[in-house]
Amino acid sequence: MEENIDFVLIVPTHNRHDSISYSMEYYNNCGFDVIYVDSSECEYLYAKNQYANITYVYFKGMDFSGKLLRILEKVSSKYVGLCADDDFLILDRIFLGISFLQGQEIIKAYIGANYGINRENSNQIIPLNESIDCEYLRGDTEKYFLDYTMILWGLYNKEAFYKAIKIIEKSDFENDNFIELTLGTILLIEGGIKRVSTPLLVREIGQSDNWGLRHKHLTQDDLTIKMDFQKIRNTINSVYGDDYFTEAFTAYISGIEDKVKNNNLYTKLKRHIKKRYRLWVENKKEIYIPIKEIFSKKN
Repeated sequence: MEENIDFVLIVPTHNRHDSISYSMEYYNNCGFDVIYVDSSECEYLYAKNQYANITYVYFKGMDFSGKLLRILEKVSSKYVGLCADDDFLILDRIFLGISFLQGQEIIKAYIGANYGINRENSNQIIPLNESIDCEYLRGDTEKYFLDYTMILWGLYNKEAFYKAIKIIEKSDFENDNFIELTLGTILLIEGGIKRVSTPLLVREIGQSDNWGLRHKHLTQDDLTIKMDFQKIRNTINSVYGDDYFTEAFTAYISGIEDKVKNNNLYTKLKRHIKKRYRLWVENKKEIYIPIKEIFSKKN
């Protein structure tokens, strides 16, 4: 494994202790420190002191932004990553991404293609998005959100990421689907986002408790969504002045509507699948093993 880098991975988790054990085994001795931030009803005592590079922190009942801020205020590394407890950032791609961020000072986030695995039928890993090699800078808000790619799980400049989470905490909105939109807006304002075509994240698909499904989609005509939008807009405007969030939200909704009109996203994805990977696994405990093996190869 490579030497430690100026990077800490943060894994937020809530009431999913079964996922923590698999995730910890995956990141064991990975060449950087990993912090699990748990807000579950009960502390997961098994997770403590299992691996030298992994720390488990418990904040009972604390919300997403609150527990991230508590950790970010203690982390001294220049770069941080964020990943769900049931997803996996590909290890060698993390090192490549941090190397890119270290080589310049403008770009504040690094994201890649997302691959999916279904734990109920885990015999394939397939691409979930058509990622491209592109840099989005401060003036590219509309361009980025018209063809939005998930920003929440990736690699970040810690200072810029901390500012974004502070905005999220201060805005105090109800619909968590605004988290990504707010994060992307702030990272663009702070400098920019690097998007690469190679895979960075393998995430679980098809689960019934998907975060995004717990709240109304932002395209819906809903009073709470309108109120949340105004809260975030006012908070961002008070810090940065210009109305960046209106531009981001408008472009995001327009991009979603265009995809619905085309109604061929799935077909387009199938055309761009270059490989299908067979995973001979009997249960989810073994999933991390083939992910490591597959993505240690050149794709």
